[in-house]
Parts: sequence; structure tokens; C-alpha cells
Amino acid sequence: MYAISLTSIPPRFGQLPQVLGALVGQVVRPDVVFLTIPKRYRRFESRALPALPFGVALIEPEDDPGPIGKLRPAAARYGGDLLICDDDWLYAPDWAAAFLRVRDDHPKAVLAASSWESGRIGRPGRTVPQGFAGVMFPSALARTIPEPPEAAWSVDDVWMAGHLPEVVAVPDARGKMRPLSDPGALQLSPERDAANRAAAALWPDATKVSEP
Repeated sequence: MYAISLTSIPPRFGQLPQVLGALVGQVVRPDVVFLTIPKRYRRFESRALPALPFGVALIEPEDDPGPIGKLRPAAARYGGDLLICDDDWLYAPDWAAAFLRVRDDHPKAVLAASSWESGRIGRPGRTVPQGFAGVMFPSALARTIPEPPEAAWSVDDVWMAGHLPEVVAVPDARGKMRPLSDPGALQLSPERDAANRAAAALWPDATKVSEP
């Protein structure tokens, strides 16, 4: 029992049908694919969505939750595992199956196809899961992740990392995806590094992090 969840921005609406088609067409079919599209964006003018494939449920919050919109709105509506991803990557038909195989041995963990260690942003001891490659959350845990403050609004991966008790790697999933455009070196830019550090400075104390 699992669902896939993502959000999107107007400049990427043109490729959404291709991305969503790959997600609903997974070999192990999700119960639903949640797509969160706010009625008002902070950084873009809203525009009409393309036709959505069968199996996609649209969530339309009034205001823009930012990148964490791929997780929190769906977690409030779904009781199984949530597999989050991005809107600018194409996922192979057996991408989700790689997570489900690992889930059998780690029923309460967060599963991540790609991650990095938080020591590089001055807060060692955490694993930062990268949403673009896929991260699977037990929905009960996902619901405990608070809305990010303004300083962490744009860096959902780092904000989430400060609230996770365990992250287990899913290396088989990392090779089952390809970018639809050049993703660049976003994590290495000075602006991104500063935002990551600001978000990590707001993490709760490690002793306050526990499984739901």
C-alpha cells in the first residue's frame, strides 16, 4: 500500500503529462499519485494545468507550500507509505518497486535513493535524503514534520532531515531515473549552501526526534 506524491511549478507544466504517465504506470501500481498545485504561487504566475492522467489526484491549497508541498498535503490525506519525487525527472517502470523491496526489511524507516551527510553544512550526524531521486516515508512519520519556517521554505530536503530518526539507502532506485533537463549543481551553489545552513540551524535537538 503506497502512493506517490509530487508538486510542480508552471514552467514545468509542459512535461507533467510525461512524468505523471511514468508514475501511474509503475510496475507496482500506486494507489494514487498526488499532485499538489497551489492556487497562488509565490514566485510564478498561475496558469492552467495540462490534462492529468487517470490515477492522479489533484490537491489545491490556497497558498504555496513550497517544495515541501510534495509531502505534507498528501500525508494529511493518505495512510500508507508516501513516495515523493520531483517533476523534472523521468522514472523507470520499476523505480518504485526498488523501494518496496527494501521496505519489507525496514518497515518504519525513511528510504532514500540518494542522500548526503549533513556535516558539510555544519551540522554533522544527519542524513539528508534527496527528493529528486525518491524518498519513501511512512505517512505517520511524514505527518510529524512541521511546516518549514521562512528560512527553510526553499530547502525542504534539509528541513525534513532534521526531523527523521532513520534513513535507509535504496541504491537500486538511483539508476532508474533520468533528468528531463540539465539539473545543474544546485546543491553546490553558494546561495543553496547558505539556505541549507540556515535551515539546519533551525533543526530540533536530536534528543527530541523520535519515531511516531
